[in-house]
Amino acid sequence: SRVQVGFDDLVSFVQFPMLNSDDIKLIMIPGRTDQQEIIEAYKKDINNIVEREGLYMANYHTHVLANPNNLPVLREVARYVNRQNIWTPTVRSVAEWWKLRHNISVTLSDHRADSRGNRATVIIENRNSESVENFSFSFWNPERVRSFSINERGSRRGSLNSRIDDTRVSVNIPILQAKSQTEFEISWQD
Repeated sequence: SRVQVGFDDLVSFVQFPMLNSDDIKLIMIPGRTDQQEIIEAYKKDINNIVEREGLYMANYHTHVLANPNNLPVLREVARYVNRQNIWTPTVRSVAEWWKLRHNISVTLSDHRADSRGNRATVIIENRNSESVENFSFSFWNPERVRSFSINERGSRRGSLNSRIDDTRVSVNIPILQAKSQTEFEISWQD
């Protein structure tokens, strides 16, 4: 048996990049000893990752953050994370999500401006043998348009929910059916 990097029928390998600081960087290097100061450093680090919709890996060294003197810090950081509206999965859950995500493609097929305004078509293909709930995709909004209509072609559901943050628009699709290809029309006025 061989280990291969990628998603195939043999072994799947998912690498988790380090986007956040660990306890060495937050406690040891700056020489922090005040528990409240350490908690605030962790909150700032977590907020930075959440703002970028990134993956925060709660990794720490047992001789630093799990030290009995720092257990109240670890407890408060865990409470802080639990009060946020963020996904707190196991590493296995994240790996399974990435395997699902690998089999989904998002393609911009055309973009045009006409008398009805600006329109673009996005095609999302789910090649998985299972449906995917709460799939999101984002697109760049450099003109800072404040209102979009995003509709599934052939559906009567109405416009999908979207969130506009400065130059980025995030769209949530409640469910992508298994083995499906769905077209969405995005329209807006300048």
